[in-house]
Amino acid sequence: MTFQPDWREQQQHFKEQARWNQQQSQISRLKLGPDRGNWLTLWLVAGIGLSAFNLLLIAYTLLPWLDRLERVPLPTLGSIFLWGAITIANIRCLWAIWQWKRWGVYGAAVTLIVSIFAKAMITIVSPTDMFRLFFQLFLLWLLVKDKWKHFTPGWEAHVIRFIRPPRPASQSVIINPVGDPSVHPLAEKPAPSNQQH
Repeated sequence: MTFQPDWREQQQHFKEQARWNQQQSQISRLKLGPDRGNWLTLWLVAGIGLSAFNLLLIAYTLLPWLDRLERVPLPTLGSIFLWGAITIANIRCLWAIWQWKRWGVYGAAVTLIVSIFAKAMITIVSPTDMFRLFFQLFLLWLLVKDKWKHFTPGWEAHVIRFIRPPRPASQSVIINPVGDPSVHPLAEKPAPSNQQH
């Protein structure tokens, strides 16, 4: 004889299981933070990986000249160090985006723009480079616009507040035809007194 569980017990078991799954999902969300989505995660991982690869290329280029840096032309040496600084800054900004910092988004946009000027110091900037710049800026905006509420403001909020201070609350005063700002022209007039003087 097999034991058949009551359907009420099965329903209660399913409710408890669903409640437990919901609690575990909330705990995981608190630990991991908001959901970045597949595209933003892929973009951040690819960006950090490519930047790290660029650092290796810069180190590989500079390594044979470490013992005779004085022979390297100053513009070439300056451009190499500039590219290294931009790459390190880009990695830091991408990691800040991973940590939901707003200044990381601003910094990533600035490093993209500065990289164009750095390339102009070495070679000619082609229309393809400009198209790539605007496409990357648009892609960055597209990936973070729906998740902007999850990003926490930092020191950049003080800079923005200094550049564009908040407007004071507008106090609109309605002037009545007589010219007295203390009396609204549509205000109800007090009823005349019946007292005779």
